[in-house]
Amino acid sequence: MVSFLSLPRHIRDKIYAQVVLFDEPILTQEAIDDICGRKSPTAHNFATPSTVGLSIFRVNRQIHEEASFIFYTQNVFSIKVVTEAYESYNQRKQCFRARWTTPWEDIAYEFTEEGGIGHFCPGDYGGNLGNEILQKDVKTYIYPSIRYRHLLRNVRIEIVDTCFMEYCTQQVPIKRQSSVGKRKTLYTLLRKPTFRKTNPGRIPLKTIFMPLACRLRCLLAACSTNVNIAITVSTTMLDNFDELSTRAYKDLVELASPFTKGYKTGNVDLHIQYEEDYELDPKYEGLKTKVLKTCNRDAKIDGPEGQKFENVDVELMLHWRLLKGRLVIR
Repeated sequence: MVSFLSLPRHIRDKIYAQVVLFDEPILTQEAIDDICGRKSPTAHNFATPSTVGLSIFRVNRQIHEEASFIFYTQNVFSIKVVTEAYESYNQRKQCFRARWTTPWEDIAYEFTEEGGIGHFCPGDYGGNLGNEILQKDVKTYIYPSIRYRHLLRNVRIEIVDTCFMEYCTQQVPIKRQSSVGKRKTLYTLLRKPTFRKTNPGRIPLKTIFMPLACRLRCLLAACSTNVNIAITVSTTMLDNFDELSTRAYKDLVELASPFTKGYKTGNVDLHIQYEEDYELDPKYEGLKTKVLKTCNRDAKIDGPEGQKFENVDVELMLHWRLLKGRLVIR
């Protein structure tokens, strides 16, 4: 009788591919139920991913090694970042949060309009408490485990901005108009008390996602020269190409720039909203590359100030926990 392991390796690999390769975001069924059941304002932005069953990993050691190699090298691991803004209840400050949902963790990074270093907080607004509190260095608990990280080859990051284009750039989306009309619009905007209140100074867009980008670089350190990063950036502040100014385009590139740092340039593909509509416009030619170079050589990001983003604390009275196979904060 012919056993499975007696088959040629290339035949076994084809069988593994039928079992462990997926087109949709990779999450366990427990994680899917958790995402779909939460009450976060951004929950509707997360499409239901497909179920992933990896029971084949448990057959024996050889099959585990062969199947896991196919799983990690050929699948695309999807990450979604959705931003939102809200006003704090007691301090009357404008607050911002970036919710970070991956196959291995579900958290958020939160900070106020004053800028500076914020803190990690729950990705949702309630839910199960999770398992025991993680007392050790949480970086050692980032999934997948260390033995598999060097195998990762494809990561997809989708960034959906719902607030920073309005609150952080000292401008709202302005439709193309005459220079006189633009000056009047800007003058009216600057004279609004609410604008001065919510925008005391321009928040550096290139630092907003730094804590999240640092966590990802820690995960991908073992495969940083081989992994391919595909990034798409969009904003709900724009309805069509006509509302996209070169300033808004630069801001979207700057917002995503932390996720491009630390990898081979040729392995990072950054796609900006409506890019196919303006790729032939000379105003945008080479603009993306120029903005990324400026952001990535910023001395403040590489110096002591930038290192602070690698050690962001968890919100007071909360802890890192494991919930259904993923890191959460409760």
